[in-house]
Amino acid sequence: MENEISVKKNNSLLKIAKILRRNMTRQEKHLWYDFLRRYPQKIYKQRIIDNFIADFYCHEARLVIELDGSQHYTLKGKSLDEIRTRIIEQYGILVLRFSNRDIDDNFEGVCSTIDRTIQERIDNKPWTLSPANAGALPKGEPFDKSVPTKSKSEPQKSLSLWERWHA
Repeated sequence: MENEISVKKNNSLLKIAKILRRNMTRQEKHLWYDFLRRYPQKIYKQRIIDNFIADFYCHEARLVIELDGSQHYTLKGKSLDEIRTRIIEQYGILVLRFSNRDIDDNFEGVCSTIDRTIQERIDNKPWTLSPANAGALPKGEPFDKSVPTKSKSEPQKSLSLWERWHA
């Protein structure tokens, strides 16, 4: 029997989340309107999780997608992001982080990474608790590695949802 971890929501952040939904950054708009909005699994914009507002959230995959601007690369920004990620991960949620530059320079790679991660998490459901693993919650890493790029020398593989839509 699987038990999902219930996600807390600080309702006092509702007004702020609504404002953020209406005032997305250029990169958030690009990712939303050109990929996430039509994704087969429901993706929410500016979703409240605990005491934080995530840029994008897919409940079915327990996945947060964060787009980071320059303020996230200061010492204080990095520290706050680490704390926030640890708290969100306690709910069995994986946090993927992309820079605004990733969106601008490698949009297809970002979309492929998101698609692959959602499909893997839906297939494996790593956030569920069973009697065998009830003591340990899975921990994901924030995604801060560079996203994959296409290479002509790579072997052919099955197409991601992004690639199928844009083939």
